[in-house]
Amino acid sequence: MKLNDLFERVSPKQMMDVEKFCDALWGKLGIDVSFTKHFIERVNDERNGKDITAAELIRLFKKEYEKYGKSVAKMDAEAEAVFHDLLTLVNLPFVVKDRGDTKTIVAKTVMRKQDFKSTTPLLSVK
Repeated sequence: MKLNDLFERVSPKQMMDVEKFCDALWGKLGIDVSFTKHFIERVNDERNGKDITAAELIRLFKKEYEKYGKSVAKMDAEAEAVFHDLLTLVNLPFVVKDRGDTKTIVAKTVMRKQDFKSTTPLLSVK
């Protein structure tokens, strides 16, 4: 690991800030955002090639909200899809959980991969 890599890795504090941002944004549609332990571990995984940054995650959730927010809000419980950023190549598979009066987007994992394939719908943004 290079010294610069230490500064690019997403810290636990940054992950909390990303989640707070996502909750505030998606909360307008009655949706909570939750990250699994695996998701948090995978953010800083070296298999991503270039580290996934907090700014990229915020950008992805913002773009997805703008383009697909209302569609995600209408998804059934246990529905699955992938937030897919064509610019940064960040892919974020998630499942929708019904929590009574709110829904939760549970981000299962995240990876930077150009030829990402999934049997669930890809919700792509640029």
